[in-house]
Amino acid sequence: MRMFSALLGMGLLGAASLLSACEGDSTNNDSGGAGGAGGAGPTIQACYDYCDALEANSCPDASDTCMKRCDGFIDLYTAECEDELGAAYACLLPFASTCADDQGACKDAWDTFETCGGMHGCLILGSDSCPGDVDMNGDVNCGCGNLCFNKTYETDCSAPAGGTMTCKCLVDGVEVGTCDEGEQQSCKSATRGCCQAEYFKIPPPWGF
Repeated sequence: MRMFSALLGMGLLGAASLLSACEGDSTNNDSGGAGGAGGAGPTIQACYDYCDALEANSCPDASDTCMKRCDGFIDLYTAECEDELGAAYACLLPFASTCADDQGACKDAWDTFETCGGMHGCLILGSDSCPGDVDMNGDVNCGCGNLCFNKTYETDCSAPAGGTMTCKCLVDGVEVGTCDEGEQQSCKSATRGCCQAEYFKIPPPWGF
């Protein structure tokens, strides 16, 4: 059985990729900089300040969607995790002056935020499909793992060459059922696909 971890320690890049995919649904505060953040609290302000610093220093990671991403984190993980998010960005802020990509120095702060995110929302493996293996006969084996509301949702799927993919659906390591994913050669995220539709039923915006 191919088991995937709960995705703790996903890191800044994974979380940012998720928010980039979700930016169309995230709140836009029309923040033109730290001064334009309006009534932002001190914790979310740390995220805005980090975006400002990237832009001021012409860093490669600077983006006009950076502040939307800050709002998106709170939209996804709720205000319950705002303090943890602020601490993570406050840790990153000093590195922005040199555009240093030193996420390792802030790993503990991001781990704390991601643990909170997994309790109050979902840590999602940031794309529609998940990696898998194809053997010499063309048989496919793949699976995905997501931590949502402090529960681990996993899929363990396989398909013979050119055949129909069947998935086992697990919650906290316990199989709750199996389902047919159709004729495809890759696994879908645990928040999508047949396991989500038939067994997991994770609520939006995470399950879609």
